Amino acid sequence: MISYLEYCQLILRKVSFDRKLFNKEYRKAVRLLSNDQQRALEEWIQSMGYAHLIASAKGSAPEELSRQVPGSPPSHAASFTSES
Repeated sequence: MISYLEYCQLILRKVSFDRKLFNKEYRKAVRLLSNDQQRALEEWIQSMGYAHLIASAKGSAPEELSRQVPGSPPSHAASFTSES
């Protein structure tokens, strides 16, 4: 039987092709792992070269916002029309 840390590493390895999915699984793993396991996961992420995938999870702008055209409304903003 594998530990939860090993299971999280397996999942993260399988979703490393997609930054958004990687971040989702990473956040889930951090919530469920103990502090020692979180540190071990961080070390594993560094050693595997996946650190660039969690940049947005650690405070920089989410991928959707970084691609937004300056001056345009956010992609999630609702469109309102005024009725006359």
